[in-house]
Amino acid sequence: MAALHESPLSRESLIFSSVFSLSAATHTTPTPLSTPDLGSIEPGQSFGGVFGSNQPSQQQSAAQRQVRRNLAWSSATRFLGQFALEDAMKGRPTELRGMPSDVRDAMEFLLMGGGCPLPESNEESLVDWYTNEALRRFVVDISPELTTKWRADFDEHSTWHILIYTTSKLVQAHRHLAQPLKDILLPIISRPSRRADDAIEALTTLPIISRFNRELRAAFVQAVDAGRFAEYLEHLLVDTGRKLFSIEGRGNENGEGPELSREEKQKIRERLTTLLRGIGSIGLGGDKSTWVVGAAMAKLLDNFVDSRHMKVDWYTRNSVVRTLKHWVKEGYMRYFQEIMACLEVESESGPQPSSIPPASLQRCQEIAINRLGRARVADLFDFIVRWDGSLGAIRDLKEYITLPGARVHLTHSFSRQLSRRLLHAGATTSDILDVYVYIIKAFNELDPKGVLLDRVARPIRRYLKDRDDTARIIVVSLLKDVDEIIADEKTGRLDIGGNVSKQIALEMKYPSAHALQEQDYDLDWGNMDWTPDPIDAEPEYKRSKSSDVIASLLTLYDREDFITELKDILGEYLLKYEDSDFEKEQRLVELFKVRLGEDKMQACEVMLHDVLESKRINRDINASINRENVRLGSELNAQILSSYFWPPLREDAFRVPQPVHALQQRYAAGFEGIKDMRRLQWYPALGQVEVELQLQDREWRGDCHPWQASVVYAFDESISSISGLENDPGRSTTPSRTVEELKIMLQMDEQLVCNALQFWTAHRVLVEVSPGIYEVQETLPADGGSSGDKAGGSGKSASRTAPPLHTETGAHVSAVKSQEDRLMENVDIYRHFIVGMLTNQGAMPVAKILMMLKMTMPGGFPFGMEEVRTLLGRLVEERKVVGQGDIYSVSKG
Repeated sequence: MAALHESPLSRESLIFSSVFSLSAATHTTPTPLSTPDLGSIEPGQSFGGVFGSNQPSQQQSAAQRQVRRNLAWSSATRFLGQFALEDAMKGRPTELRGMPSDVRDAMEFLLMGGGCPLPESNEESLVDWYTNEALRRFVVDISPELTTKWRADFDEHSTWHILIYTTSKLVQAHRHLAQPLKDILLPIISRPSRRADDAIEALTTLPIISRFNRELRAAFVQAVDAGRFAEYLEHLLVDTGRKLFSIEGRGNENGEGPELSREEKQKIRERLTTLLRGIGSIGLGGDKSTWVVGAAMAKLLDNFVDSRHMKVDWYTRNSVVRTLKHWVKEGYMRYFQEIMACLEVESESGPQPSSIPPASLQRCQEIAINRLGRARVADLFDFIVRWDGSLGAIRDLKEYITLPGARVHLTHSFSRQLSRRLLHAGATTSDILDVYVYIIKAFNELDPKGVLLDRVARPIRRYLKDRDDTARIIVVSLLKDVDEIIADEKTGRLDIGGNVSKQIALEMKYPSAHALQEQDYDLDWGNMDWTPDPIDAEPEYKRSKSSDVIASLLTLYDREDFITELKDILGEYLLKYEDSDFEKEQRLVELFKVRLGEDKMQACEVMLHDVLESKRINRDINASINRENVRLGSELNAQILSSYFWPPLREDAFRVPQPVHALQQRYAAGFEGIKDMRRLQWYPALGQVEVELQLQDREWRGDCHPWQASVVYAFDESISSISGLENDPGRSTTPSRTVEELKIMLQMDEQLVCNALQFWTAHRVLVEVSPGIYEVQETLPADGGSSGDKAGGSGKSASRTAPPLHTETGAHVSAVKSQEDRLMENVDIYRHFIVGMLTNQGAMPVAKILMMLKMTMPGGFPFGMEEVRTLLGRLVEERKVVGQGDIYSVSKG
C-alpha cells in the first residue's frame, strides 16, 4: 500500500469515497439529477452493495445498471486522471495491486463486467476515455512547448539538437502516457478468469495498445512542424552520409571533407541509429519519412558523384564506374537499409539489416551510373577539346550509353553544346576542324559502331560545308609540316588567322594503319568481326569503311570541288617551297588517288613531276654554266611548268633588274640546249629573289618577290631617272621615286608597286619623305637601333620559310589566281551570256542558270552558286535583270 501513502488524498478520504461520492469537481461524469427506479428485490434476497456482483440479475433494470456504471465510471476515471496519470507524468509507477479495492472493482466492472458499453448504445469505453484523456494531457502540457521550440530559428548546425530534443521529449511522453494503460487497464482486460461471455472475450482481443499508439502518434505529428522536420531530417541524413563516406562539404575551403577515424565514424553511426530509432518509435518514421529518406539518398548520391571520388582519371585514364559500383554495394545500400530499419522498428530491439536483393542492387547501380553519365555528358565538350587526356571520361560514358534513353540524351545534349560553343561565327574554321578531329577519335572510342558519331557529326559537317575556307584549310593543313607548326607555337609566330589545323597535320604525319585499305565492309565474307547495323541507327545511316580521320574530311565536299581546291593550293605550295624533296606531298597525292580516284589526280601528279624534274634541270644547267666559266654573280633556279595541268597562274609582266635579266637569258640558252624545240615563257611574278642591300649603317639580307626586288633596284644611284627631277636643286642626293615614276620605269601594275613600297617601308629600307615620294633610308634614327630589319631578317631565310612579306606586312600576293580573279577576267563574257540566255528562254532560277553555264560555256564554268548570285546582283544594279526571290528574268524597262 505504499502507493496509497503517496496519493494526494488521505486514507480516510479514500475510505469515505468508497461509500459516499466526493464533490462534483472530482468526477468526470456527474451524478444523475433524479433517482432512478431501481425496482424491488425478491423475498429472501440480500440487498448487496454497489459492486456486490459483477453479473447483474435478470430483473435489474437499465436504470439500475446506469447508476452502477456512473458510480464505477466516476471512481475509475477519477483515479486514472488524478492519481495514475499524474504519477506517470512525474515518473512514479502505479501498479494494479496498489489500487484501492473499490477502484479495482469499478475498473473490472467497466472493462470486463456489466459496465462494458452495450453494442446498441453510445456509451464510451474506459479505454477510449483514457486515450482521449492522454491526448488532452499531451495537447495541454507538452505540445505547446514543442510548438514554441519549433517556431524558433535554427541553422544547419542545430539540426542534431532540435531533432534529439524533439525525439527524446516525445519518447518520454509516449512512455509516461502509455504507462497507466499497460500497468492498470491491460492487466485487468487480459485476465481470463474474469471473462463472462463471448462478447467480453472478443473485447479483450482488440489491439488496444496499437490503437492507443496510433492515436498518440497522430497527436505527435500534429505537434511538430512537418515541413521543417522533413527538411532537418533530410539535412541530417545527407550530412551524416558525407561524414561517413568522406565526401567534401560546402563549408570546407579546400573543397574536401574532413577525414574521420574509424572510431569517430562508429560514434556518428551509433548516434544516428539511436536518433532514427526514436523517430521510428514515436510514429514519425515509416511511410511519413520514406520520401524524406529518398530525397536525402538522392542528394547524397549526387554529392558523391560530384566529389573527388568520382573525378575524371587524368593520369591512368581509367574508368571510375567500377569504384562507383563498389561504393553503391558496400556503402550506399547498407547505409540506406540501416536508416529504413531504424525508422520502421517498433521495439527497442534495434534494426536488423538483411541482405541486399540483387534486383535492388542492380537498379541502384544503374541509377548511380546514370547520374555519373549525365554529369559527364554535361561537360562532354570540354572533355572532347582536351582529348586524349580525357580518355577516362569517355570510358565512363561507355557503360552509361547502355542504359535506356542514354544515347538519345547524349546526342541531343552534345549537339546543343556544339551549337552554343563551336558552331558560330566567332570560331575559326581551323578550330572547328580540330574539334571535329577530336570528336571522330573520341566517339570511335565511345561507340565503335559509329552510330553516335554519325548523329553528332551531321551539324558539324553541314556547318563546315557552308564555310568558304574549309576545303582550303584542309588541304593546307595536310601539306603543312607539324614540326613547323610546333615551332611557330613556341615562338608565337603561329598564324592567328586560323589557316592551319594542327590536328589534321598530325593525322597526316601519323596516318592510321588501315587508312589506305579500300574494301566493302558488308561484302567482306572473310571478316569474322562483321556485325549487323545497330538497331538504333537511322535509315540513312551508313557504316564507315574506316575510322580514318582523313577519309572523313575528304567526304565533306564533292570530288570535283575538292580536287579543284587541291590543285590550286598544291600548285601554290609547290611554287613557294621549291627547295623541298616533296616526300610528304607525294604521299598525300597517293592517298588522294586511293580516295578520289587515280584519274582525278593526274594534274597533281604532273605538277609534282614538274617541280622534281625542274630540280634536275637546274642542276644540269648550272653545272654547264660553271663548266663554261661564265661569271654572272648569282645563280638562277627556275620552275619549268606544264601550263596545261597547272591552275591559272599570275601573268604580271614587268622589267626585272638587269642582273636577273642576264641570268634568264643564259638559263634559256642552256634549256634550249637540253630540250630541243622547246622555249621558255617567263612568269617573273612567281619567283623569289635573294636580296642583299648595303646601306651606310647596316646590311639587309632576305628573300622577297621579284617585283619587290625590281622596285628596290630602281632606287640604285647608277640608274638614271626618267623624269628629269635629278637636276632639281631642292632634291636630296639620295635617289627618290614616286609611284608613277616606278610604274613607267618598270612597266609594272600599280598594285604591285604599292605592295613593294609597303614591303620595303615596313623593313625600314625605304621611307616616304612626302606623300607619294619615297627614297632610301641610308641611316636609321637614333631611336631606331642599329638594325635596319624591322623583322630581324638580317640573315638568309631557310629554304622552307616563307618570305618576310607573308608574315610581316600582311600583303601576301598568291602565285595562283584566286576564284575572284578568274571570275573578273571573264566577267563580261559571263554577263552577256546570262542576259542572252534569259532573253531567249525566259525567267530561270539560280540553280538552272548555273547548270546552263556549266553545260554551254566554252571551257566550262568553274564556279558555284555564290558566284552566279554575284553576277546576277551586278546585273540587277545595272537594271538589266530583275529578280523575284530566286527567279531572275530580263528587265523590260
